[in-house]
Amino acid sequence: MATFFFSDIKMGLWLELGYGVATFLMIWAFVGWERDGRVTVPLILQKLGDSSYAIYLVHLPVVSVLCKLSAKLKIFVSIDSYLLYFFIVFTSVFSGIIFHITVEKNVNVAIRKWCF
Repeated sequence: MATFFFSDIKMGLWLELGYGVATFLMIWAFVGWERDGRVTVPLILQKLGDSSYAIYLVHLPVVSVLCKLSAKLKIFVSIDSYLLYFFIVFTSVFSGIIFHITVEKNVNVAIRKWCF
């Protein structure tokens, strides 16, 4: 019984290691192809990637406010839940992009001028 338990742990470790190495190699190949110009990333995905940290910072407060507002106004009763979910996700991502454009870029420029 103990041998079977430990062999499962070893097998799980090798599987996780194998998936990790394979994922690393795929990302490494894609980055190399992008640098060589063989693969181009669409502009919308580049902008979304640029503002990903701002989206991360802003999404939780925006989602929280919108959920509380929809509960208080009982919007979920009159609107389909999928539509409300889409609206909340879209608004939180859009708010993060706006935050990136208006705040994060300006702060980065100011820090670079101040530090360098």
